[in-house]
Amino acid sequence: MKYSIIIPCFNSEKVLQRTLDSCLNQTFKSFEVIAVDNGSADTTLEILRQYQTMLAQEDIKCTIIPNQKNLGPSYARNQGWDLAQGEYIAFLDHDDCWHSQKLEVIDRVLTAHPEIDCMGHAHGIFIAGRGDEPVRQSTLGAIKKLGLVDYWLRNQMVTPSLVIRRTITERFDPAMRYCEDHDLMLRVVRRHQVFYLDEPLVFLGRPVLKHGGQSADRWRMRQGEIHAYVHFAKETGWGWFVLPVLLVYSLLKHVRVMLK
Repeated sequence: MKYSIIIPCFNSEKVLQRTLDSCLNQTFKSFEVIAVDNGSADTTLEILRQYQTMLAQEDIKCTIIPNQKNLGPSYARNQGWDLAQGEYIAFLDHDDCWHSQKLEVIDRVLTAHPEIDCMGHAHGIFIAGRGDEPVRQSTLGAIKKLGLVDYWLRNQMVTPSLVIRRTITERFDPAMRYCEDHDLMLRVVRRHQVFYLDEPLVFLGRPVLKHGGQSADRWRMRQGEIHAYVHFAKETGWGWFVLPVLLVYSLLKHVRVMLK
């Protein structure tokens, strides 16, 4: 199979069906689903088992990992990554959904550009009752290479847009629950070829930085970004020279957001 879709879940009964439907409805079928349930207290596991049967009817393997407690999305994604059998890992969160042509489009780009180790794409916001917009054919060849400076400035792509080679050895930091994807990508982009496609192929259940709509969550996101920068400095050694600039830049971004 070509892709392993990893879905961390926690008390997901209200949103999980549309997420799994977006997998079931993919026009490109060479994939498996690995769902990691982080100790849900609702009917999440029952829904996963129902879709496990439905996916099997399409000859699609679905593996369910039932954790006894919530160990966080980073730990769950790493669990799935380590069990994956696909050539590429594709991440999807329990309250987001993909365009039905997501994997078809991604596969077309990766086939045309075998040098790509990791890629992501634009995103939209889920709107109930809205169907998929046609994929813009003009964008399929318009990929942009990203570098370290791009990720110093900001996290370039949301997690459920990321597709990454399974053999890449970097992993999410299990201790992080905010900006864990930014932390990962600061490590990946240093060593691998990362590209961006300007085509919205995932629809988020809520806007970025709107988790609960609370200022405290925005500050935790900023703390996560700062942690990612410090992690980068520790790992590289030379990163300590740019760390002061990155910290000031991050704090200024936070002030600007809070003043809006």
